[in-house]
Amino acid sequence: MNWKLNFLKSWTAKILLVGIMLAFGFSCEKEDLDQEVKTAFSDTSIEPTIEFTGNDLRYVAVREAGPDAPTIVFVHGAPGSGDAFYDYLKDPELATAFNMITVDRLGYGASKPGNAEPSIKAQALSIMPIIDQIRLDGQPIILVGHSYGGPIIAELAMLHPDEIDGLLFLAPAIDPNCEKYVWAGKLGCSWPTKWVTPEGMEVAAVEKSNHEKELELMENDWSLIQSKVIYVHGTSDGIVPYENYDFAKKKLAHTDLNLVTIDGGNHFIPFQKQELVKRFLFDLKE
Repeated sequence: MNWKLNFLKSWTAKILLVGIMLAFGFSCEKEDLDQEVKTAFSDTSIEPTIEFTGNDLRYVAVREAGPDAPTIVFVHGAPGSGDAFYDYLKDPELATAFNMITVDRLGYGASKPGNAEPSIKAQALSIMPIIDQIRLDGQPIILVGHSYGGPIIAELAMLHPDEIDGLLFLAPAIDPNCEKYVWAGKLGCSWPTKWVTPEGMEVAAVEKSNHEKELELMENDWSLIQSKVIYVHGTSDGIVPYENYDFAKKKLAHTDLNLVTIDGGNHFIPFQKQELVKRFLFDLKE
């Protein structure tokens, strides 16, 4: 009887999770994303702008630090959107020292939502017009990548090593030999369950199913990175294994590299360790 009870509990949990995901997907689709930005910043004096590149990538920018300040570009994980980093754009100390941009990656937020783009290089190239404009304005550039955003900022630094001044990796999924693919991610790739999977989860599932081979395409290009690098990972990360740390240690040994371990830390470093992340951003500015 125990196995029957465990089986029932397991499938009850899965059905419940699908229900939560489904409800979340519907609620997100109903939001006015521009109004969401205005609401998010309504309790501050900071005025963000909502902009698009020519390839329909949406980003939110705060440029209160002036034309000579460095620019930080934040790249979120999967699923997610640029709103993951609004608290940084709203931070008065950061807004005084940096201009800041947070992107909706292709497939998420208001950047061709629901249209998965599993190519890491294509994701990086979609952000490149923003990088080109910042460099044209003569500003130093710092890239921040969380989780799936990590390999995307790495790809940007590989494609244009002379244009990126600093990289901050936060629990990045960069080692092709450490890929974890849990059952929930498969819902978005399987036809019987795809229809009940929220749009963002479906996009993330497509990305995840291609992630290992995409990382393998990058494996010989890490030596191209010339930026100053800070790499941060928690030892108890249950989503992106801590073993990615060893990959970074090997592949980025030629750079000005600071490897940081958070003992007992989980995957959600940008949201739970904001003061620590801020400190690293100022370290990259120096």
